[in-house]
Amino acid sequence: MEEQREIAALQMNKDLWYKIHVLLYDLCNIATDRAAESRTLATTDELYISAPYFTPEEATLIKTTNILTPSLHEMPEFEALDYEELTSEEPLTVDRESSSRFVTIEQAIKYSKQRWIEQEKGGKKGKRQGRSSA
Repeated sequence: MEEQREIAALQMNKDLWYKIHVLLYDLCNIATDRAAESRTLATTDELYISAPYFTPEEATLIKTTNILTPSLHEMPEFEALDYEELTSEEPLTVDRESSSRFVTIEQAIKYSKQRWIEQEKGGKKGKRQGRSSA
């Protein structure tokens, strides 16, 4: 059975935890910090979890780390969460004892990104329809 890694395991590796903070800083400051922009543009992964921030092994470790499924309060884009472990009838309350309430960091980021793209497309479509009827 594969070991279930959690955030605490990442935090224990001080070098890796520092690199994660550098990536988060860069993502938050990409518009105002040329060095941050340069580093993010040098990544080879759609989630930015690659060089120059991380080795391939570190990237895999981060992406496969389990986190609790975000709640609606934490991330509203998870309102239509549809992972295999969850059915649409189940409430999104988190049972910390149940491993089925965990997703990998990679799953969470990709799902959030997908929902954001869908919302952006829907918003642009709505704006175009609104202009044509005015």
